[in-house]
Amino acid sequence: MNIDKRNQYINEVCRQKNINAETRNYIKRYIQLNEKLFGNFLDIDEVTNNILTNLNHSITRRKKDVLKNRSLRAIFILLTSGGCYSREKHLIFINPKIYKNREKRLCATMHELDHCATAKDVVLTKQQIREIALYSIKMDEIKNPIRKKMRINKIYRDFEKDHRVLNITGISDNRQEAKNGIELRGLNEGITALKQEMYDKEMGIKHNTGYKYEKKVAKFIADIIGQEELLKLHFNNDYDGIRYKFMEKTGKDLNLLIEMLNSKPKFKIRYKFMKRERKKYFDEISEFSEKIEQHMDDIKPKGTKTDFIPKVDIDNNIELDNNIEKSGQLQGETVKGERKGRESI
Repeated sequence: MNIDKRNQYINEVCRQKNINAETRNYIKRYIQLNEKLFGNFLDIDEVTNNILTNLNHSITRRKKDVLKNRSLRAIFILLTSGGCYSREKHLIFINPKIYKNREKRLCATMHELDHCATAKDVVLTKQQIREIALYSIKMDEIKNPIRKKMRINKIYRDFEKDHRVLNITGISDNRQEAKNGIELRGLNEGITALKQEMYDKEMGIKHNTGYKYEKKVAKFIADIIGQEELLKLHFNNDYDGIRYKFMEKTGKDLNLLIEMLNSKPKFKIRYKFMKRERKKYFDEISEFSEKIEQHMDDIKPKGTKTDFIPKVDIDNNIELDNNIEKSGQLQGETVKGERKGRESI
């Protein structure tokens, strides 16, 4: 499909869904960037169809459009998140209070459109639902047998209500997480942030992301297995493929690196107001930075050049502090309601 036919197709589908002109222009910009950067190994028509299938509404700046429930946790995440793609509501939210200028909104929108382009709905078997439920119980460390049974029954009811459909994005897939025993959302965000950096450079926009460590790990994996290979496997929702390629090149299990990435200290709101707590957090993040850098250095093949994470400088870390005050999750954050074995809004 040439560019004129593709734009015509985008306009036609968007009109049918009452998607406004601003959102249409964002979609066209995203498709043009993908064709220029990845057109030699990704099917751009498939990328276009994915977005038009997975996006049913105009991009919104109203929080109430993406809040599934009124839980304090969901509201807090939304207030501190720069944006999100709701896999259940099939819409994109961009927070106008965090992204106040046009360039930052453009940057955030490309990130969320990337989630939209790699999203897919899959129908689960009862066995897969059970595996997801057991993994959820393990992750939440539920030991009480009555609570376990209640959680399992709730997960079954939720999936049955949704006709056993699981919403996945890239490699953020509860089936693979249950199978591998490892949460993949962090790596998925890192790969998306890596692509976002390419989009920003192509558009001449200053790159900024709340997923700095996740992006570093994604860049490290790209250096090992090849950037093209990583992005193809990510687009095809294939974590097992990434893991196999990584093992093939290094002889190491990628799960171990992802486990370490998932251990990144989480910034809590009290750190913003308590100097002692904030210093403790920066000490923890500095230790984490050294630990993950050393781990990557130990497993990289000889002769491989990688861009490692610099040690955190607590005394000269104003920019990082500002980013962290926004929860370190400014882009691509999927709002979690009550956990039901999958990420959802």
